[in-house]
Amino acid sequence: MEELSLRLPKVLSRERKSHRSLATPLLNCVFTSAFISPREFLTCTLLGSVTSHEICGSAVDSSLSVKPKWSHSAEGIFKVNAFVTIGNLVIIGGFQKDGGGIIEVWRKTSIGATSENAETK
Repeated sequence: MEELSLRLPKVLSRERKSHRSLATPLLNCVFTSAFISPREFLTCTLLGSVTSHEICGSAVDSSLSVKPKWSHSAEGIFKVNAFVTIGNLVIIGGFQKDGGGIIEVWRKTSIGATSENAETK
């Protein structure tokens, strides 16, 4: 099996005080995104925080803006590694702290999302 390594840009490595201070912001970064309509998309972080965003305004007069509509966190996922939206479902897969796999299935509602868990060990 081939081993992969991540090389950080020199700007980050010079400012780095410790490994922990560098890793913390990365966990809160957007891991993935998915459009669910022409003017709405979801973002998901590595820690499972999902936010719905709405694109407002017009490109004609350069008044485009993005505003968050709702946010919900995955309940049992320690690290997200898969994110899919199909119809009115949002499916998030990842790992629990003990290393077991977990899948959360959310149904989109008019207010936000409701979730159901499916664990695998």
